[in-house]
Amino acid sequence: MDKKNIIENYDLSKNSWFGLGGKAKKFFLVDNDNDLENFLKVKNEDIFLVGSGSNVLFRDGGYKGTVIKLGKGFRKMEINDDEIVSGAGVLKSQLSSFALKKSVSGFEFLSCIPGTIGGGLTMNAGCFGSDFSKIVKKVYGFYLSGKKGVLSYSDIDFNYRRTSISNDFVVTKVFFKA
Repeated sequence: MDKKNIIENYDLSKNSWFGLGGKAKKFFLVDNDNDLENFLKVKNEDIFLVGSGSNVLFRDGGYKGTVIKLGKGFRKMEINDDEIVSGAGVLKSQLSSFALKKSVSGFEFLSCIPGTIGGGLTMNAGCFGSDFSKIVKKVYGFYLSGKKGVLSYSDIDFNYRRTSISNDFVVTKVFFKA
């Protein structure tokens, strides 16, 4: 784990679209699965996961634990035969554009929803009659214990603007129907 990616006394206003918030005890910009897994296995404080900061307001008093943000290693997209694979740190609008360039339909609704794929999945974001429940196949991630996890579509209960994905699961990669 690269300790240079852990910043103490970090100004959280840098990670909020509204530019508000106090300081986090620690801020971890993680770039790969191995570093995330290792960090989670030895963590000794509360964590909070932040995406693009589009739906977050941090308190002026800050956060007493570690804020984790998925870095560039979680912002990759690729298409295989029957699926699009996206890192959880990809913006929803970027995935919509990627699908359009690859002539894959069903992702258009993502073009106007702010935030990342990880957050959008967790809250089953949607509009114009579509939402994540219509395009997701499976999800990779880590439990806060550091244990790897895979959730198939049938493992997730999708409801209006929420899912059954627990708060102790960090989404890292999502497989979509293509």
